[in-house]
Amino acid sequence: MNEKRIIVLMGAAIMLCCLIFFFSVCFIPMSPSGEKFADQIVIAVIGILGIVVGYYFGSSKGSADKSEELAKKPVEHKPVVSPTIR
Repeated sequence: MNEKRIIVLMGAAIMLCCLIFFFSVCFIPMSPSGEKFADQIVIAVIGILGIVVGYYFGSSKGSADKSEELAKKPVEHKPVVSPTIR
């Protein structure tokens, strides 16, 4: 399995887990102490979702794609010219 497929599957799994958690927090009744704990976890999950979405639509994904394209491009060797002294 190649690296890109693993990254996509990990991102999809994180999104699925977050959606399941949001559903359970919203529709399953819990004790008052559990609600406070769930509120803190919701904030963390929103942060994780932001990181996952930011990777796929942000500069990290573009930077990884650019690095891959540069690796495919043949390297041009330019001669080194010594500076002239006047």
